[in-house]
Amino acid sequence: MAVRRQIIKIDEEKCDGCGLYVNACLEGAIQLIDGKARLVKESCCDRLGACIGECPQGAITSEERVADAYNQEAVEQHLAIQKAPTDPQPAAKPAFQCPGSISGS
Repeated sequence: MAVRRQIIKIDEEKCDGCGLYVNACLEGAIQLIDGKARLVKESCCDRLGACIGECPQGAITSEERVADAYNQEAVEQHLAIQKAPTDPQPAAKPAFQCPGSISGS
């Protein structure tokens, strides 16, 4: 549900892609994508501003606007997806068998 609230704003002109703010956002709402800071999920932005203080360029500020309401359940789901492995585990190779021990040899 969209509501009027404080939420971060990113000035792409000022952003140099340092990424220092990514770890400051414990909700995972902001990420470095294509060399720029991006708000990837409005409902995960709690607007506490930890990312704002980490941006040395002043590219991250806050503004009041209509945005998705903060949702703790969405944060937990979003973080679980981000932490999930993206590459499938390689298939286990069968243990080596000596050709002479294989039946029918």
